[in-house]
Amino acid sequence: MNNFINKIVNKIIKIFYREVVLEIAYLSLENDLNYTSGESCKIRMIEKKDFPALAERFGTFKIEKFTQWINNSYGYMIINQGKIAGYCWASPNLSYKEGIEPFVFDVNPKKGNIYLFDAYIHPDSRRTQVISIFAPYLINDLKERGYKKCFYFYNKNNVLMKEHVTPMLGFKSNEKIVYRRFFVFIVKDMKALSRYCVSED
Repeated sequence: MNNFINKIVNKIIKIFYREVVLEIAYLSLENDLNYTSGESCKIRMIEKKDFPALAERFGTFKIEKFTQWINNSYGYMIINQGKIAGYCWASPNLSYKEGIEPFVFDVNPKKGNIYLFDAYIHPDSRRTQVISIFAPYLINDLKERGYKKCFYFYNKNNVLMKEHVTPMLGFKSNEKIVYRRFFVFIVKDMKALSRYCVSED
């Protein structure tokens, strides 16, 4: 009987309770990262002429977003052995919708900060030197452009990002933003976000 009641209670909680916790990973751009170029790799900015090749490699659904971002963001792409291996976007002034439904919010970086988003490495390039070449190049380039800090978000349940990718890139991750909803009662903790972004208020 107790097991049955517990199952019912758990189902009710799953239906009416929603929690989203996003970790904030950040890096000061005061120091250069060691960047080693690979003979088979080439990194450059994304241009509109690259859209057909990007669509073929990653899907046409991406291009609509790229078209919106290219005028106010930096788009980077890395080519490995003649194939586009991955890309990443960075923006200092893009009011970009971030989060996980129903917790969605604007990201508008403070002056001197830059937001990294929509980074992706193609599956056939994930066990290569691509990430170790791409990330330091991108970060050093942002430093040369005058930015002081870069940051990105990831879901707290993303073990790969938390335990492997973020430490490997040298980012710190000890702050978070939280959204909790039970029935119609909503609690949000956005204090940490205000250290990186212009307040929504």
